[in-house]
Amino acid sequence: MASSDLLVPTEEFMIREVTEFEVTGDQVEALIVPWMRPTRVVDFIGDRMVAYDEQFAPGAFARAEAVPNRVTFVWTHSDDFGNVLGRARSFVQSAEGEVGIFRLAGDVARTRDLIGDMGLSVSFRSMMPAPGAAEVPGALVTRSGVHLRHVAVVAEPAYADARILAIREAAEEQARALAERELNDSALESALQLLVANGRELSDSDQAWLLSRQRSTSA
Repeated sequence: MASSDLLVPTEEFMIREVTEFEVTGDQVEALIVPWMRPTRVVDFIGDRMVAYDEQFAPGAFARAEAVPNRVTFVWTHSDDFGNVLGRARSFVQSAEGEVGIFRLAGDVARTRDLIGDMGLSVSFRSMMPAPGAAEVPGALVTRSGVHLRHVAVVAEPAYADARILAIREAAEEQARALAERELNDSALESALQLLVANGRELSDSDQAWLLSRQRSTSA
């Protein structure tokens, strides 16, 4: 049995680490998410990094329960044919949370060895609420409907580092974008001021931008 509460962000599909799982024979049984247990998550919503609380309501995985075999069991969140390790047999609601049962295919012994040293996580898209609609800093988001993409074998020790790296890279990219925009704005401001100094009349939009720029830099 393995467990973890660590959560990591992605963009289009969200990723959450599976809380508990067990491997028996050619079958993997996993508690995908617990019910109504608020957990702090960090996701990228558009170009923003947002920290909020998330919980799942019973019934959230009804789509997967109706057609379980469309949900694959994969290696490192890759849906490529060579990375498919098996498929779901069923999804059921337990008192604790949503349970998925997967049947392994191919080299079962090898897959079991891999899972023994690693962990599992799920990839899903929120349907209710719609993506980006409720995820604001500090909010409690209750997911009542999700589209489950797959369950993946992942390297547990890499998760904390990957999360820190993703956050650091996002912050660095934002800083670079802000610096570049400031450089461009400064150059445009100088050019417009030069035109004014030489008696040139600015358009209404350029005048408005220059006035806004001067107010923001003097604030």
